[in-house]
Amino acid sequence: MPIFYAIALVLGAVSVVIAYLCIIFIDVETVLGTGPAIAIMGLIVIGFATRYKHKSGMIDGISLVTIVVLTTAITWLLDWSPGEAKAPFLIIGGTYLLAQMGILITVFLNPPVLREEWQCVDCGYPIYGLQSAQCPECGSVIHPALLEKYRDSPV
Repeated sequence: MPIFYAIALVLGAVSVVIAYLCIIFIDVETVLGTGPAIAIMGLIVIGFATRYKHKSGMIDGISLVTIVVLTTAITWLLDWSPGEAKAPFLIIGGTYLLAQMGILITVFLNPPVLREEWQCVDCGYPIYGLQSAQCPECGSVIHPALLEKYRDSPV
């Protein structure tokens, strides 16, 4: 797994743990700082997951952004004060923390499959000598510049 992607995944999880501990030991209003940090980490994870076509990483990133949006929406819709939000945030946050750890374990147990430039990005089929812009193995479209680059290359 690429190191910066792994770091982003771990930082996303750490930010959730820090947010939860801040709610417990400091004040529920700390989510005003930790919420945006979690959402930003989620967007970074989504970026890496998109780059590496990593579905379980995408789920992790989306879940990080979603928990922030969900808790913000619930607080706004129910017009909770900090005192009213603390118990629900602890319940929602604790449940999410457990689920997010499960997602993170899945991500690390199923790392993204990295392909070389001369391989189909979806299945890994070697594109050397192909005349068609479609992978014969999985049907994915091959970028014309890569097709041209490896059309006459020896296998």
